[in-house]
Amino acid sequence: MNASHRPTLAENRLVLLLLLDRLGPCSEEQLLALVSEDGLLDYIDLRLGLADLTDAGLLRTREHEIGRLYVLTQQGRDTLGMFPGHIPPSRRARVEALCARWKDRVRMEKHVLADWQERPDGFIVRLRLLEQDMALLDLQLNVPTRAQAGLMCRRWPERAGELYAHLMRSLGEDDAPAGEVGN
Repeated sequence: MNASHRPTLAENRLVLLLLLDRLGPCSEEQLLALVSEDGLLDYIDLRLGLADLTDAGLLRTREHEIGRLYVLTQQGRDTLGMFPGHIPPSRRARVEALCARWKDRVRMEKHVLADWQERPDGFIVRLRLLEQDMALLDLQLNVPTRAQAGLMCRRWPERAGELYAHLMRSLGEDDAPAGEVGN
């Protein structure tokens, strides 16, 4: 952003609508990390914008495993379409570039979840793979150390797809000869 251009309140609201249009539903934490990376909005403008847009019916919220998600409504999409020139081209290009860099990360954070809890007998690691808020895989593993629990949680996002595919092939294929019934 150049020094002569100070975004208006309306422009900042349109930027939020554009972000959610390009990325899909996002948590406040995801949006804050995204806009902070580029200095697109500050924390106060983000919070006030989300509240105002939700109150106006341009956004709605829904609960998700990672917390409350902000979702663009049809009214919000229509509003964004009515004011295409109200976001300067240079700022729009920054938003588009930011969304391109963050789209996979935002999707992954909503669909590939990992956490752990300490128990008296060790640690329980919970690994989940979601598709449209439905669990495709929900796996709990007992591990002996905090380090191992943390390692599994860190590795899960990059390996979830291949492990899910492996389980489906290994457990879902019928390799018994015709007519043979297994136990």
